[in-house]
Amino acid sequence: MKSRSRSVSPRRVPSRRRIATSLTTLLVLLVVGLIQGIAQENSDGAIGKNEGPSEQLSSKQTKKQTARQLKEEMRGAKGDTLRGRAVKVQDGDTFDFLYGDNRKQRVRVAQMDAPEKNMPFGQKSKERFTELVMGKEIALVVNTVDRYGRIVGSVVIDGEDQSARMISEGMAWYYRQYGWTDSLARLEEEARNAKRGLWADPNPQPPWEWRKENRGKKKNQ
Repeated sequence: MKSRSRSVSPRRVPSRRRIATSLTTLLVLLVVGLIQGIAQENSDGAIGKNEGPSEQLSSKQTKKQTARQLKEEMRGAKGDTLRGRAVKVQDGDTFDFLYGDNRKQRVRVAQMDAPEKNMPFGQKSKERFTELVMGKEIALVVNTVDRYGRIVGSVVIDGEDQSARMISEGMAWYYRQYGWTDSLARLEEEARNAKRGLWADPNPQPPWEWRKENRGKKKNQ
């Protein structure tokens, strides 16, 4: 028997045109994918930006709720004494207070108003208040809770009212709008006459006026 020989068809080599077409298609797909990815990132970014105000609103609501809770808790605490220590000083009349079972609460010292940090003499006032309260055993006599959720009270160290100390050294004003102790007004007058501390300036601006001016500037911006 004669053996049948099989004919093998030659392998087809892709033409240059087909290769070019395939590469073009691949590049188009890559570009489309890249554009879609960028569009998705922009969309995510836009969502993030839109969430900002609502998150800020939520934060404000949380602070207000915390302030209300603290006011309720301190409703019958006026005149009570909390014992603890300062852990951080914010400025010449505000600090973080650690008391009780390691509970931390911001405190606004009653009856005095110190220069704000960005005001002339603000840094010196903060430094002096830090010297007076840090590392000391503090007796905080509660007066009220303000709208910012801070305990407002008298800070007493070794039997001495630190509002009187700061005012007498010219490191703060007597806060007449919220004060109730006439002797503090006399201490301010003595410091003014002796040109102590901030009274070395012949016409220092009270911090409540400075805050009012700066609030107005922010609204107009």
